[in-house]
Amino acid sequence: VVKEKEKYMIRLGVRGHDLPGKTLEEFVATMEKYPKLSHIQFAPMKSFPNIFTSSDKLSPGLALYVQEILGKHNLSISILGCYLNIMQFEEKPELKKTFFDYMLYTRAFGSEVIATETGSVGKGYTPDNFTEEAFQKALRIIEEMAVQAEKTGVILGIEPGINHPLCSIKKARRMLEAIPINNLRILLDIANLITPENVDHQETLIEEAFETLGPWICHCHLKDFVLENGKIKAVPFGTGQLQIPKYLSAIQAYKPYCNCTFEATKEDGIEHAIHITEQFIVN
Repeated sequence: VVKEKEKYMIRLGVRGHDLPGKTLEEFVATMEKYPKLSHIQFAPMKSFPNIFTSSDKLSPGLALYVQEILGKHNLSISILGCYLNIMQFEEKPELKKTFFDYMLYTRAFGSEVIATETGSVGKGYTPDNFTEEAFQKALRIIEEMAVQAEKTGVILGIEPGINHPLCSIKKARRMLEAIPINNLRILLDIANLITPENVDHQETLIEEAFETLGPWICHCHLKDFVLENGKIKAVPFGTGQLQIPKYLSAIQAYKPYCNCTFEATKEDGIEHAIHITEQFIVN
């Protein structure tokens, strides 16, 4: 059980493509408004699609250029986001190539972690994601990714989510036990694991997540939600039903100074999100 008084500082950041800026220079100008944010989750293909049109365009120089511009503004990349549908890697080798290319340049971007979700065996939501067959396919693909991460010297962060083959805390733990590669870690977004059925038992869910996955958690997302018409809907951090004190307390107790990024929080919600978060962290 997490003790509420066990509090440590966390490192606040934001998902880059949630903020405006058509160029890297425009983006860092926006970030300067929020000096309490020290890092970003950077998804090159989403933030600057005109530059990162193909992984064939990657080079050490391009990655270092991004790192240098951010560094001049006291910003770093905590997560290199490469959210592709990994469940299609076997059918679409070009997707696998893209991910492995970005993995190769992760450290040139100044990050230690490249992250993704497990995606879907079909287009969008399908109950087929919850089958043992889908889970075993995910294991096969993730193991190959983890082996490559180990060779490359980076951390592979996998984000569980209720609609994906890695759809629960138990399956995430099964994955970690089935693939004993130290470079394989968990990116935790607790809101991704909340359902209409467990929404009233968030404290239990949060404790289970950290007690079960704690040693492997490398990064946390700060995203909120509301239960609307029987469905979970993502909303800016601090505006929904997430039990924020419990979540932040657990992060600080299990992972002091953890990198945490606001997600689904646009510029008009950043100040409020920071204000809410600061109530439950130690400066």
